[in-house]
Amino acid sequence: MTQIADITVKNGAATPADVTFVAYQPQSGSDPAVWYAKTGDTRNKWTSLTSTVRRTPNKASKLRFNITIPLFDALGVQYGSIPTSVEMTIADVAPNGDISNAQAYLANLMASTLIKSMILTASPAI
Repeated sequence: MTQIADITVKNGAATPADVTFVAYQPQSGSDPAVWYAKTGDTRNKWTSLTSTVRRTPNKASKLRFNITIPLFDALGVQYGSIPTSVEMTIADVAPNGDISNAQAYLANLMASTLIKSMILTASPAI
């Protein structure tokens, strides 16, 4: 089993800086694993990351990752958030090479110029 640990990634600043998502709680039963990036002075202002891995009835594992970035105005009042979710279902019969391809495709697609442009401009590919 994978052991929970801190996760360090680059942010989206003009000069990307490391941001550490600090491990808060491991997955336990129906409760997800939780990490926080201390992006504000109080916990309600922190970016959160959660993950769950569940078995499905049809002999597969369903993985879900959620990131929520809370949005605050200059007075510190929350006016929204940016929730993001990624889900993957891996059949027990999937070969390791195909699982590796799925992971690489997801990581590399999210870093691709086209997908980044779609996210940054909130526009479709036409």
